[in-house]
Amino acid sequence: MWVVIGQTAEGCISVDTLRATIRDTLLFSLDTSVCVGQTLIVLGVQLPADTTGHFFQPALGAGCDTILTVNVLGIENSASELEVTICSNAFFEYNGTMLPADTVAVFYLASSFTCDSVVTVTVNSYPPLSLILPMDTTISIGASVLLEAELTGTGTLDFAWSPTEGLSCIDCLDPLASPLDTITYTLAVTDQNGCTAQESVTVRVNEECRVRVPNAFTPNSDGSNDRFRPITDPCVRTVRLWKILNRWGETVFTQINFLATDPELGWDGIWNGKPHPSDVLIWVAEFEYYDGRRESQRGEVTLVR
Repeated sequence: MWVVIGQTAEGCISVDTLRATIRDTLLFSLDTSVCVGQTLIVLGVQLPADTTGHFFQPALGAGCDTILTVNVLGIENSASELEVTICSNAFFEYNGTMLPADTVAVFYLASSFTCDSVVTVTVNSYPPLSLILPMDTTISIGASVLLEAELTGTGTLDFAWSPTEGLSCIDCLDPLASPLDTITYTLAVTDQNGCTAQESVTVRVNEECRVRVPNAFTPNSDGSNDRFRPITDPCVRTVRLWKILNRWGETVFTQINFLATDPELGWDGIWNGKPHPSDVLIWVAEFEYYDGRRESQRGEVTLVR
């Protein structure tokens, strides 16, 4: 504070006081943050992450100068991990990308509001499910074929065959197939994890149906042509009647309801406990086919000794 005294030549006095207040420089501090790799612009100056900037602002007019200290903290990008398990033949979609099983992928996700993210995605696979069906095959009409599948998997397995026509079972692994027309069977297998495997096999059906009856036989116990019986394709389900008569009309052998495929059936040339001599005989037969149809036939056979 200053006191000023003024005096004129005539001796008049005037007194006044001047008071001055001294103010210090204004100090301000700002703590803020940005993502690593980004910058903060302060008063036209770019401040990268993890830096401190000092800014001097001179006063305008009678005001005080200002010093601004800015501390910029760098925030690391957020990192996370995602781990999933899927079937070995499937895909997992993440951020628009299809990832197969047994894959590791890293995604950089940009953000306008927060720091970017780094996500590591690990896609594992369940134990593999493998299915192999037999090769395509051809059967005669009325015949059957075992569809033996080779399968590797874990846990409880569910089976579903389609279509179901001609199959001995539709929820088993190895059904017996007896189709009447050419058909393609498909087996779908599902394991306890929900993984699936699917394969197909075609069974072609030969519609030719043959019944052959030999015109001679030699029951001499040499292991060849010792029994007289019909030889048929699988289209014949049952031989309902197989009768042999001699030239006088006497029945020398009768057999009913047997499978023509059994080599132990048929006439062995014995009549009344004795070998029948060489002769020409009459045979009479009734065949039942796969579709239930029956047919009678007759003919001659020569017994040769």
